[in-house]
Amino acid sequence: MTERGDDSEVGTVNSITFWLPNLPPSVNEIYAPGRSLYSSKPEWQIKPEWLIWRTNNAPYIPRFTIATGSFIRADLVFHYDYYYPRQRSRLRIVDAQNMIKFTVDTIARKLGFNDLLVKQGSWDSRHSETGGTVKVTLTEIINEDNDEH
Repeated sequence: MTERGDDSEVGTVNSITFWLPNLPPSVNEIYAPGRSLYSSKPEWQIKPEWLIWRTNNAPYIPRFTIATGSFIRADLVFHYDYYYPRQRSRLRIVDAQNMIKFTVDTIARKLGFNDLLVKQGSWDSRHSETGGTVKVTLTEIINEDNDEH
């Protein structure tokens, strides 16, 4: 599902909301040591299962373009079951704040912008017994200082 926002927020040009169908990994889980093709030194590489996650979720990211010189606000809401299924009083360990980086990287890669343009945003988590999803709202922020640089 995709929703387009209006231009009512001061300093914004456009906004879009969409859902990713499953949770991304925590940054603590995405890298594994590997070998460089160009050096004998080990280097960290994204694990294959998370490259697959990125590929499988890319079709859910709609087109979104911003003007040259603008920034992006990314607001993320992670929906997942807070508790273990058979032990409803026991909290699951879900590192939602560490899911932000891989989510933003995946969106930036799909849309063709540098993730450094994401200068503002928020994250939240919500209890949901229907599985893990991510609600994403991207908003273009006009860089008021752009004319000075």
